[in-house]
Amino acid sequence: MKIYLNKILSIVFLFFVIIISIDPSGYVSGLKEVLFVLLVFSSLFLLKGNTNIPKDCILILLICISLPVIGILSAIVQNKLTDYTYAAGHLKSFLFVFIFFFLITIDYKTILKALFISGSIIAICTTIIFFIAQINNDVFELIYDHTLESSNIIISTRDYYGISILGIFFKTGPFIFFSYIYSLYFYPRNKLRIFFILTNLFALLIAGSRTPTLIGLFISIIYLYDRLKNNRIFRYFVVLFSVLLLGFVTLKLATEKGETSNDIKYADFNSYIKEFSNGTTLLFGDGLGSEFYSQGKSILVSFTEQTYMDIFRIYGIFLGTILIFIVIYPIIIFIKSKYYNNKKLNRFVIGYGLYMILAGTNPLLISSTGMFIFATGITLIYKIKNNLLEKERL
Repeated sequence: MKIYLNKILSIVFLFFVIIISIDPSGYVSGLKEVLFVLLVFSSLFLLKGNTNIPKDCILILLICISLPVIGILSAIVQNKLTDYTYAAGHLKSFLFVFIFFFLITIDYKTILKALFISGSIIAICTTIIFFIAQINNDVFELIYDHTLESSNIIISTRDYYGISILGIFFKTGPFIFFSYIYSLYFYPRNKLRIFFILTNLFALLIAGSRTPTLIGLFISIIYLYDRLKNNRIFRYFVVLFSVLLLGFVTLKLATEKGETSNDIKYADFNSYIKEFSNGTTLLFGDGLGSEFYSQGKSILVSFTEQTYMDIFRIYGIFLGTILIFIVIYPIIIFIKSKYYNNKKLNRFVIGYGLYMILAGTNPLLISSTGMFIFATGITLIYKIKNNLLEKERL
């Protein structure tokens, strides 16, 4: 009976991951909360009474539920709570980290497959939309008009030093990091694997945002490094050249003058610096639901795309540092573990780190999808400390 229940719940879990990746805002389905509650509730029956959850995992979960509550109370005490909607959404997003209790009941391979499937769906949709735009303008206009009503996808033309590219950016497009890594390292070697590799890479290259494109190239460089085994000198030369070239392109794009996205980010960064000039804000934070003036948008806002700067503004330097530390903590545990030399897992953890880097310039961490990715990191800690990865043959 339990075997059949596990299979059913694995399908429900896959559906949940697809939903939060394709429709994270609930614009179409509104199912993610229902599936989340179902999975967490089912974990009560799947977990055994002697389940050994490491103390650091428990502490991380306690921090995740405590921080937004502290942030709201801080804003109330300072009389700065003005955006109730964002405060509630921020708190709700943190609750999704508790999918951890279901994740520890399944094989880590199942989690990776779900990320691969959801990321590949986004990549395929991105590719299809791109080619429809080249072939049938009428159909593309219908799609474009629909995206204007949705916050899940942005379609726009971006200029890269005189070269215009149709950018198609899904809000959860960074899931493609994991599907691209899976297709490179985990997927069986057949013709379909080539399809997934090319589709995922192409979707990253036309993401319409610099960071996903650069990260896609970075993942490709790492794979090139892994493949060039026979000639060590040539391998190091190619990787060094690629990294230097990638770094140069990153610097040029990041410092490009007159680019709207860059101008907004720089202006908002100055807004944060001005806000932090108030010592109270830097030490204790303004609280969750507070607002500040955004020079980039010329309005009062409760958050921007600069997630980590938001964290410091909301929670202050001490609590903000704690939150950022627990986000990277799974990477630290993995590096110190005996599984560090497992190339497949190593590359997945790199994907996790790249996702969290991207979360610094996009509102990807404080969301249902961001907390799900974070939960996969906490689950990795659980699996490492209970020596479960060897049994799962990863």
